[in-house]
Amino acid sequence: MFPGLPDNAVRGLNVAADRSRQWAGYLWQHGFRLVTALLVAFVIFTAARQVPSGGGKATPALAPANTYLADAPKPIDWPQQYHWLSKRGRAKYEPLSTRIAPPEGYARVNVASGSFADWLRHLPVGANDRPVTNSRKQTVFQPGDARVAAVIDLQPGAGNLLLSPAMMVRLRAEYLWAANQPEQLAFHYTSGHLAKWTDWAAGSRPTVHGKQVAFKKDRPEDHSRDNFCGFLETVFRYTTVYSLLQDMDKTESASIAAGDVFITTGKGGHAVMVLDVVANKEGRVKVLLGQGGNPAQTFHVLRAEDGDAWFKVSPANGIRVNEKLTLRMKDLRHWKS
Repeated sequence: MFPGLPDNAVRGLNVAADRSRQWAGYLWQHGFRLVTALLVAFVIFTAARQVPSGGGKATPALAPANTYLADAPKPIDWPQQYHWLSKRGRAKYEPLSTRIAPPEGYARVNVASGSFADWLRHLPVGANDRPVTNSRKQTVFQPGDARVAAVIDLQPGAGNLLLSPAMMVRLRAEYLWAANQPEQLAFHYTSGHLAKWTDWAAGSRPTVHGKQVAFKKDRPEDHSRDNFCGFLETVFRYTTVYSLLQDMDKTESASIAAGDVFITTGKGGHAVMVLDVVANKEGRVKVLLGQGGNPAQTFHVLRAEDGDAWFKVSPANGIRVNEKLTLRMKDLRHWKS
């Protein structure tokens, strides 16, 4: 078998080969176990990294839905993301996240850079002496009103189009415009018909006869900001809490995220948006809430009855805003993607 080698040398080689095969089998069996153990450890470590700042051993009673292992944040020129701001408004820009800090012991949950949650977190706030006013510039809440934590620099225009449901659409639409996602810019009328920005920009316009809506191309193609505003004004005319329900889905029972909306139907239907989410190491969750109004009024951040801008979230009891309004978790919705 091995020409030129003595028999004892051949036997030695055979023994060595047998031992090599035994070691290879051992390493294969136990090495596989070692690699498996390392993978399990990595998964556990990654999951631990998803807990908000401060760590935590307790399982959250209500998980913040947009918690994730954050990448390095992308540099964003935030004042330029809010296209309704004037040149003066951009020069005085102050983000919501700077105006309202997390409560003691809590940290803001991680959100994807440039996401809707990130965009809401950086909404421009007005000066502390700015009142909440309606579309006719009449004061609804005086500066310093105990029910208002901050006023967002987003005033409804002429008329009474931006009621509370339409304000939710306005915020979502403005984000999609800033994020250059034209295909996602589509909202339902109360009739159930879907109005798409891409169709409008291509020249299509709706004709409404009672509950029937027909779309016909009778305008030149126009992708300008002015034309986009015209599209939104038409959408607002046919936006109610019921059309909003068609644009959104129910959230998972144990999750809440910035951008989610509490929708109250029936007489005096109303919509309130979650603007930011914080959590502590015990898993307790608090949120910032924003609303417009009926009639239309400046979008503003609510303040709880205890004077805090952050509202406690209870999976069982929802959120008590005041003695007249409690937001129920079953009424929470998130935008369809």
